[in-house]
Amino acid sequence: NSGGPLLRRSKKTGEVELVGVNTAIATQRGEKMQLASNLTFSISARIITKALPKLEKEERVVHAFLGMVIADTRLVPPIAYEELTGSSYPPSRSDIMVMVVAPKSPAANSGIKAGDMIRGCEIFLEGNWVEYPIGSLSAAQLSEEIFFNVPVGTRVRFKTQRGQQSPSRVFELGDFTSYEPGQGAK
Repeated sequence: NSGGPLLRRSKKTGEVELVGVNTAIATQRGEKMQLASNLTFSISARIITKALPKLEKEERVVHAFLGMVIADTRLVPPIAYEELTGSSYPPSRSDIMVMVVAPKSPAANSGIKAGDMIRGCEIFLEGNWVEYPIGSLSAAQLSEEIFFNVPVGTRVRFKTQRGQQSPSRVFELGDFTSYEPGQGAK
């Protein structure tokens, strides 16, 4: 069903732990009958744990919106890697790679494109660019860090690499709730 806890029982201890919260299901319909195979979408318990303190304090929680999906190059399928970067697989080093850029999003407006590698990140705080250490972070951790810990409206500078070029891309983090692909992030 959609909604409710997603639980797992430990084989060793028998204890039940919360893995996530089911939020929606996707069903397929055949031409004459409904098929029994459904996909359930859940929010990870780890994400819920991070969001809960904000939800308890604020009536409306707003999170930063980059407007792109990133992944670790070691997790990108070889065909996708080669198609997006124009380079042969495997990559020479493990990086964070831009997989998708939402149209007219903060990332798109800065010139970031699918296939770009993110080599560094800086955040503009109190009039200065401050290095945001991403060397030890996975793509998922970087996304979560920005989503949960960097306020909407903050200027961000990504050091990127596209082929032999290494441009810096500066943009202001948007608010996902106000994003409309036809108009861009506000």
